Amino acid sequence: MKIAITSNGSQLSSKTHCDFSRASRFIVCDTDTGEILDVLDNPAVEIAGGGGLEAAELLVQNDVEALVTDGLDPSAGDILAASGVGIFRCEPGTVREMLHRYQAGELEAPFQGVAAEETGVAGGVSPSPVPRDSRMDLQRGQAEEALIGHHPEYVCVECGARLPQAPGESAPTQVCESCRGVMIKAAVSARA
Repeated sequence: MKIAITSNGSQLSSKTHCDFSRASRFIVCDTDTGEILDVLDNPAVEIAGGGGLEAAELLVQNDVEALVTDGLDPSAGDILAASGVGIFRCEPGTVREMLHRYQAGELEAPFQGVAAEETGVAGGVSPSPVPRDSRMDLQRGQAEEALIGHHPEYVCVECGARLPQAPGESAPTQVCESCRGVMIKAAVSARA
């Protein structure tokens, strides 16, 4: 299985850098062999805002199945969780130490994309794809209704295409019909 660990280095002995958007690299390892498969430059480092989405897409495109990080913004977390990437809390140490702790099942899963009691994983994200349930959708819907004068819609993180949310629609993500990218739910101002 492929796991990515945030770091500023490029070796197993490199120190972890636990901020998803500020770590300069993702060290991608094989959890079975413990070897480095790839070192990916983090595009979020060069972008003032919204770089987390590009970094999340990079990991999905490289078939990463688990991520060890912290400081993950909700939009990037939604993309990763919707793509089946398990997200685990990074701690100070080396990449090797985080890899060993992951292999031993000792890392906490921090992202609250799906309720923990439904996935059976602390923090709520499982290393495999888990469908979101109506309780999570209800929480999102209540938050969206609190935004008076706003209407929810989906926005593609790849091409920026927009799709109005249909009445009763509760899925947190959609597939973009234009580019096949991931569309995430967003609230937008009401149009006159």
